[in-house]
Amino acid sequence: MANKNQNENYENYFIAYFDILGYEQKIKGLDDKGRIEFFDSIKETLEQAKNAVLEAGEGLEIELKMFSDNFFLCTKSNPIGLFFLVANIQLYFSKENIFVRGAMCHSKLIYTDDFIFGEGIVAVHYLEDNLAIFPRIIVDDSYIDGIEKSSDFNASLLDCFVLEDFYRLKVVDYLNYLKFVLSSKDINKIQEYLSAHKTCIVKNLKNKKPRINPCIRQKYEWCRNYHNRFCEENEYEDFLITDEDLIEDEKEPQPLGV
Repeated sequence: MANKNQNENYENYFIAYFDILGYEQKIKGLDDKGRIEFFDSIKETLEQAKNAVLEAGEGLEIELKMFSDNFFLCTKSNPIGLFFLVANIQLYFSKENIFVRGAMCHSKLIYTDDFIFGEGIVAVHYLEDNLAIFPRIIVDDSYIDGIEKSSDFNASLLDCFVLEDFYRLKVVDYLNYLKFVLSSKDINKIQEYLSAHKTCIVKNLKNKKPRINPCIRQKYEWCRNYHNRFCEENEYEDFLITDEDLIEDEKEPQPLGV
């Protein structure tokens, strides 16, 4: 029998797993050139998110694998850095009209260049598939418990990253993270982001294409409620998504006989 690879240890990891909302429809609606450009934009956005984490003074020490629209990230020793990275990915993706759903947990894995195996991937996939539903990243209690037992524990940082949403589930609060990172001195940048965030959500809520899964609209309604909650709690009422914003643009009347 071959010797066991020394890297194949069954160890605890902080894990994040998510996929892109409406990926199938996005891909089907593009030609080959568009698909390559979409892939390139995902790669570029991931690099921007990584750089933002490094600029914030957080080392990475985070593994990342991507398959189709599935993203798997894990770390043994940097749970706060993983929070930073996931929040940044949500921020950069959503600005490009890419919304994700997924989960984070703390559990055991065997992680190598070739394999990801163990209860950790089963647990995080279950959370993503059965609980996330909307464009949110669920934060399992195991992740929070793991942070509280680590040397990185900081209650104020945890409050910055985690929100109890409308369904009383803990989720990554990427809009509050934006406020935390930019602070009051960068109000213009926060407003610029909220404007782009609003535009993308409104665009998706007004999308009436027959190919669009009707269930997806409910998911963007969650985005709208999350966006509006942040705006109301932080005095950004000018960026609220109102019913008037969702009224279809009236088409100009056509001449008779056309």
